[in-house]
Amino acid sequence: MTLDTRIRDAVDETLQASGDVEGGLAALRRTRRRRTTTRLVSCAVGIGLVLSGVLLRGHDSRPEPAPPPGPLDGIMLSLNVDHVVESVGTVRSETLPHHALPTGPFQFTPDGHRLIYAWDHLVRSRDLITGDDQPLMPCPDRGCWISVDPTGTKIATGHRGVLRVRDLESHSVRHYDIGRDAAAVSWSLDGRSVALRTVGGKNQWFLHLDLDSGELTRLARAADGSYAVPALSPDGTQLAFVEAVGRGRHRMPFLQLVSLPTDGGPPRVLHQVGQCYCMRYFPAVTWSPDGQRVAVTMSGTPRRSQVGGAVYTLRADGTDWRLLQGGSFQDRLAWQPSLSPRD
Repeated sequence: MTLDTRIRDAVDETLQASGDVEGGLAALRRTRRRRTTTRLVSCAVGIGLVLSGVLLRGHDSRPEPAPPPGPLDGIMLSLNVDHVVESVGTVRSETLPHHALPTGPFQFTPDGHRLIYAWDHLVRSRDLITGDDQPLMPCPDRGCWISVDPTGTKIATGHRGVLRVRDLESHSVRHYDIGRDAAAVSWSLDGRSVALRTVGGKNQWFLHLDLDSGELTRLARAADGSYAVPALSPDGTQLAFVEAVGRGRHRMPFLQLVSLPTDGGPPRVLHQVGQCYCMRYFPAVTWSPDGQRVAVTMSGTPRRSQVGGAVYTLRADGTDWRLLQGGSFQDRLAWQPSLSPRD
């Protein structure tokens, strides 16, 4: 092999090696790019999985069970001008009855679960948790002027000087001589006594009657302007009522809220409510379930078509008078006891 041939072969090998190097470098760069891309994709997938896990834990694809409805506990109820049952100071619940007669019974059962009221010619018992409505008895008259004990098992009516108490379960009837007709009857929480206001004759009286013994206690003379149904305290020791003590502008009455001990002690003025523009309704009174406060409906603003008023409360000793809710509430107030566990 000549020298020229050897030189030519060496140059060709060098050129071929250089081409291989460039090709190798190009291949290496391609590999590195693929590895970088793979790492980036892997990182993105990993981050996606982590985020997906967080999101899945925070938002489970399975629907959460709906929470049970909260109990209506400790609410106060009244009626508006259209006799619609309204919550005072709270949002109205769909389980409440829509209407109630302003002249019929309107009270909670001692366990707080049911409201006894009258509508559509029937005395009814409404379950405030389920909304179930149970008729108790037909109304004896158009206004359903009847008094029902807190448990919904006894009724009281007073006519011609006799108070009749009928047991709805045994159908037995007891008669009590009270001397005059009873215009308003308020039951004790245990159903063993009643307080009432008589009508007829020159004098009206607040009376307290022990249903077991038949003992009748004359508490105090009732003014001609004693309004609506007196409210007996949960422990049965006090009777709260609103009475007129004079007339003011437009001959609207000045009212005061009074408590009266059922043991025969002297009455006590809890609050001088002021002039009431109550043209077509009676102020309503009720006690808190613990007996610590009294609530009353009152209209203190003159309006031509005034038919209701705001709800105020105060302590049983006459202090801390405050507005609970403005509006046009009338004739009835009921304050729910705390719900007791069901069997």
